[in-house]
Order: sequence, then C-alpha cells, then structure tokens
Amino acid sequence: MDLIIERLTRVLKLDSAVFKEIAEDESATATSVGIAAIAAGISGITSDTNLVAGVIGGAVFGAIGLFVWTGLVYITGRLFGGKAPYIKLVRPIGYAAAPFAIGRSALSIAAADKNQSTIKIGLLLQEAGKRGLSGIIITLIILWSRKMKKSKEKPADLKQDQTPST
Repeated sequence: MDLIIERLTRVLKLDSAVFKEIAEDESATATSVGIAAIAAGISGITSDTNLVAGVIGGAVFGAIGLFVWTGLVYITGRLFGGKAPYIKLVRPIGYAAAPFAIGRSALSIAAADKNQSTIKIGLLLQEAGKRGLSGIIITLIILWSRKMKKSKEKPADLKQDQTPST
C-alpha cells in the first residue's frame, strides 16, 4: 500500500520517471485498473443518477475505458513506429487517471459547501483535462501531417538538400 501511495504522490508531482517504473512493474496492472476505476467512480458521485449507480457505473466504465483508451494509444503509437507492448501502456495510463479524481472531488466538495473558490479550482482542473485531450489530438495531427510530408519526399530531393550550395 505504501508503494501505491508513493507512486500516486509522484504522479501528482508530475515525476516522469514514475511512469516508466510503473510500466515495467508487472504487479502494477491490477492497481492501475483499480485507480482508473476509482477515479471514474468518484466522477460518478457528481452524476445525475443516484449515488450508488453513479459510483458503480463510473467504476465499471472507468475500467473498460482504460482498456479502450489504451487500445487507441497503442494503435496510434504503432502507426508512428512505437514498440511498447499493450500491457506496458495500460499500467501508466491507469495511474494517470488519479488527477482526474482530484478535480472531480474538488467539484463534489464545492457542490456540497457552495464555496465559489473551490468550484473555480475544480472547473480549472476539469478544463485542464479537456485541453490536455485537445493538445494530444493537435499533436497527433501535426505528427501525422509531418509523416505524410516525409513519405511524399523523393530520395533525390533529400540528396540535393544535403549538398552545400556554392
């Protein structure tokens, strides 16, 4: 349990080394799925359904969503020459769901107390998550367009660019 808390703390501090450590740790798979499920379950607290259905539904769909999202990341990675096995992506992506639970928790607490500053913090964290997804999509589009541009270049053009001009 101490290792999980220590890793979650490092994830929240954005320590990039922890993600490689988690990816390599074969015993971290179940924990990773659990973290994603708990984060989604916390999101279910703020849903319009009843509390139990929201939490259970969120947890189930959070675990399923982890595997679906990892599949999309895996396929995209393969398109750009990635070699990581699927399961080594599941582990760090599951841990990466932890900050979303914190953002949702802030919103839940804010709704309970009606504290405007807490609501603003929660909304900022939620917006950061949306912008992160937008950033990923934009980055993928840029990478894809560069790859397409490089694949259209002819080898003769490359040789001309490498020779110094007089």
